Amino acid sequence: MSKPLNMVNLRETGLDEAQDTQLFFRKILRAMSEPGQWLETGAPALNACPTSLFPTCFMALKSLCDHMVRLWLSPSIGQDAEEYLRFNTRAAPSSLDRADYALFGDMDWNLIANLRLGDEEFPEKSTLMLIQHPESGASDISITARGPGIKDKSIFPVSPQILHFFNARIGLDAYPVGFDIILLRRDGSLCGIPRSLELSWPM
Repeated sequence: MSKPLNMVNLRETGLDEAQDTQLFFRKILRAMSEPGQWLETGAPALNACPTSLFPTCFMALKSLCDHMVRLWLSPSIGQDAEEYLRFNTRAAPSSLDRADYALFGDMDWNLIANLRLGDEEFPEKSTLMLIQHPESGASDISITARGPGIKDKSIFPVSPQILHFFNARIGLDAYPVGFDIILLRRDGSLCGIPRSLELSWPM
């Protein structure tokens, strides 16, 4: 028998739901229209967010989800974070192959083959990937991005773990079919990677 949810502890009171979610949604739109760069979000300080979940991930899902959205959450974020997100976003639980949005930990790259792909007629029906990106460090690798929304090229750093996602993406993408990705860091920044981008990095 599952334990009852403590709604007082789950309810997020650290944001203005209308204003903060609208502002964050605009940040997501900007990240996808000006892709391949880390953007600061100015995400609000949250009161109930579990430590395993980045506040930026909560704000992204809070901005994108409602009760009609099918959401898959990586087991790596833990039960507390899952209950917190389910309670505050009202998104419907989903299997990975049917999800509209999917939240990944940085080591979940081996699961993306199970994601829902769109098709040439409806490429937008693929799953949107949100990935919790580790803190930046000396081992970060510079990624070069080219494509719509970028003049010539854009270079941005990512953790080596994220390269596993990019390698798997290469094997699955056949534009316009493919995956849109949003990388999110605990420091409040995010980076949009639409399926239309071509990515390269030092071997």
